[in-house]
Amino acid sequence: MKIRLIKKNELKKVAKIYSKVYLKLNENWPIKNSEEFMNYWYKKQKDLFYVALINNEIVGAGVFGIKPLFDGNRIFDGEVFVHENFQKNGIGTEIVKIIFNKAKKEYHVNEVELFTFKNGHQLKWWKKLGLECSTDFVMISGKIN
Repeated sequence: MKIRLIKKNELKKVAKIYSKVYLKLNENWPIKNSEEFMNYWYKKQKDLFYVALINNEIVGAGVFGIKPLFDGNRIFDGEVFVHENFQKNGIGTEIVKIIFNKAKKEYHVNEVELFTFKNGHQLKWWKKLGLECSTDFVMISGKIN
């Protein structure tokens, strides 16, 4: 397995993987929307946007954003996803480690704030990586009238 920074011409391939992964999680991401989302991340934080390759084929990706706050920079929000045929092999974990280490080194990040589903396998996975649920915050959402 090789993990490296994404190239702009790989965004469509990554978007297709993203759509397939999230369809299995009951989120219908049309390819067009996934492509827009990947382009958004590429423009926002391409230096923290990595792909994982096996036999020169992209099998997963991860990207995180840096947010400057009053007490320093934090990793705030992001995406990690691996094609279903390659999940549970440590690929996502390796992507996260590489990105977090780079963020720590280049942005002096010491904290992470992410959102995930509270009843899904994702929360268990993040906890396995050493993150905890915060009791200090609550997510607020709603329609704009």
